[in-house]
Amino acid sequence: VGAICSLMTTGRVSNFLSGDARRFRFLGDILVDIALFLELLAVRGNAILILLCAASALKAGCGVLAGGANAAITAYFASSTNRADFAEVTAKTNAITTISGLIGLALSLFATFFVVWAQQRPGKYLPSLQNSVIKRRASLTCYLVLTITHLVSCAAGLRLLRLNFIGCLRRFRLLFFSFQKNNQCL
Repeated sequence: VGAICSLMTTGRVSNFLSGDARRFRFLGDILVDIALFLELLAVRGNAILILLCAASALKAGCGVLAGGANAAITAYFASSTNRADFAEVTAKTNAITTISGLIGLALSLFATFFVVWAQQRPGKYLPSLQNSVIKRRASLTCYLVLTITHLVSCAAGLRLLRLNFIGCLRRFRLLFFSFQKNNQCL
């Protein structure tokens, strides 16, 4: 399912990725968060195959959108006179991605060890999570807090990205109407 969705997404949006890289990058982040939510729902056992297939399709779409948008952003930062810059920027971007992934893994392992350690001492550090409803609420609350943090961080990071080319019809319209109104370019 994921491979088919990846091919379909590539065929549908590949022409638009470089023109609106920020929007497609953020859409990829939203898709992966929805996919993770579907995987959380799949654990409950109701319609597990459908939920996991949908999650796989969304993750494949995220891979195409985020990968294509990242390539457009990398091409923008690499100078047009020296193609070696593209390889350097790509390598550094991948290194940053690896480091952030390792930090996320370390934090999740720390959180897991803390929760297991605290549950062995019920009532002392954390409320007892023996009830399955409380466990589900706690995990859903954690997921929602982390997802909101992820999306807000991604939006803030993408807002910092200032690309100085028109790139898409939406931006062209903004510039055109601004020029019509003020008789000057933005």
